[in-house]
Amino acid sequence: MTPLDTVDGRSSSAAIASQAPPVRALLLAGSFRTARAQPLARSLGVPLAALPVDAHRTVLSWWIESFYTSKAVRSVTIAVSDPEERTFYERVIADTRLQCEIWIDRNEHRGAGGTIRDFADDTLDSDEHGIVVAECSTFGDFVFDSLFTREVMEAHAAVLMSRDRLPSGVMFVSRRAIELIPTVGYFDLKEQLLPAIAKGGGRTRAIDADGAPYRIGTLRGYLDLVQARAQQRILLISQQSTVDPTADIRGASLIGRGAVVGARAVVSDAVVMSGAQLGGGAIVARSVIPPGAVVPPSARIIDEVFAPLGTSGRDVR
Repeated sequence: MTPLDTVDGRSSSAAIASQAPPVRALLLAGSFRTARAQPLARSLGVPLAALPVDAHRTVLSWWIESFYTSKAVRSVTIAVSDPEERTFYERVIADTRLQCEIWIDRNEHRGAGGTIRDFADDTLDSDEHGIVVAECSTFGDFVFDSLFTREVMEAHAAVLMSRDRLPSGVMFVSRRAIELIPTVGYFDLKEQLLPAIAKGGGRTRAIDADGAPYRIGTLRGYLDLVQARAQQRILLISQQSTVDPTADIRGASLIGRGAVVGARAVVSDAVVMSGAQLGGGAIVARSVIPPGAVVPPSARIIDEVFAPLGTSGRDVR
């Protein structure tokens, strides 16, 4: 791994944001039905960006809100790799009621670095300094303004690091760095771009930030995130869900909008996504129920994603 210059990123957001010119934010959403899809996205039949993180927000809406808290972000765009998924993302974005554009990445097998180069070539104006990139396969309560000091943005790139010294999934990439990315072929950000910057004599900064990133591409990783949110006493049961008075909701469980939990059903350390229905007496533990799925009465769903790909109600929002 290329050595990184370290900067303490815990500073006043208002003071930081005023030091640097506005930049665009790009969310790498991935896919849920192509080779790029993360395991949990393939199993659920929905993108990771649509996963709920509390009673009101999804991964996507949380990223959008977080970036717009910074005056340094001028716009947010979500990169979608499958044109057929555009309508799905439009519905997800409409639910957020926040401004977010969709950009279709039409080049296959380009990697995160290739996607950034293609996006920059398609959209960036000549006077724009760079792009802040985030991966929707990660989640963390980070202060993004630490990326926007003039000192940091004078570097070729900057990586927001967790307190465990792990990349948080957020990175600033300057125009100079973007020009190092080939216009064809696969190109990775951490494994290829950072060494290319160092080889050319450029600098990459590591920005210290509080918090730890959660990798939510797997069932275990996502449930770990829900557990952490529950420990923070964040509301996880939507007021627009219907939970029978005799149902038992235990531990770190998240019940999405429009979900129905039937009589004497048990939900333990699990997620019931929007529009899903649990029949009477069903038990769901350490599992995720996809949007619109119907769990039969008295069913036992333990340590799994219920319903195979193609049978969940992915159009239910």
